[in-house]
Amino acid sequence: MERIEGWEIKLDDFLKSRQNQRFEWGSHDCALFSCDAIREITGNDVAYYFRGGYKTKDEAYLMLLAFAGGGLLETFSKLALEFGMNEIEQGFAGRGDVVLCNVPTVINEELPTLGIIGMSEMIHIPGTRQLQVFEKTIGEKFWKV
Repeated sequence: MERIEGWEIKLDDFLKSRQNQRFEWGSHDCALFSCDAIREITGNDVAYYFRGGYKTKDEAYLMLLAFAGGGLLETFSKLALEFGMNEIEQGFAGRGDVVLCNVPTVINEELPTLGIIGMSEMIHIPGTRQLQVFEKTIGEKFWKV
């Protein structure tokens, strides 16, 4: 996948615009947030299948199951293959790349969660009141955008 010219500024502006947005299933959850960031820096909408399709956790999981036969890992792996985002090692992951990690989520469960690496090389993930920021070392899988 190719990034557009000026993607660094677009990524930084995107993260600033979402800084104080609350988590919401189907519009500002971890998956759509990460896919929105990808769209900002590449122009490609990797969440085309999911947009407008769910508003609850249960509806989201049903869509993941229908799309890829599993959960978030299986779904993003399928999207990564479709859009040419190769899985990479943590040491090669950087600004604008996607990360799968397990962190306590807004629903108080430790579940697989997608995030995006920001300009500070930290992982950004939607939280209950604002974006949560984590060290890159908590990542379990990484994809080059």
